[in-house]
Amino acid sequence: MSDRAVSNDPGRTETQMIILSCVYSIPGKLPRSGVAKLLVGSQSERVVAYTDHPDYGRLSHLPRYIVLQEIDALIAARDLQLNDKEKLVVRRTIGDRNSKRQSPKTTL
Repeated sequence: MSDRAVSNDPGRTETQMIILSCVYSIPGKLPRSGVAKLLVGSQSERVVAYTDHPDYGRLSHLPRYIVLQEIDALIAARDLQLNDKEKLVVRRTIGDRNSKRQSPKTTL
């Protein structure tokens, strides 16, 4: 999945696209709350190592609980998932979500 695929997906809000881009750039590094803290620009010990990340503070205009709700919506939509260490990863490519399954064509 490329950043372009994330930014051009019409089925998501801008906030969700930012979350997906962030998680894609640091897969399996932070739990849900850590990603939310990074995006709102928290000075928490957990995310202080990410203050140079391009998405750090990018959603500072939103309360952290709203960012967590958006993360949970992306988990429910199966776009994000928690790995075995409870860290966030992108579950699949954005194109998979929008593609419709078609029956294989048969010729007579």
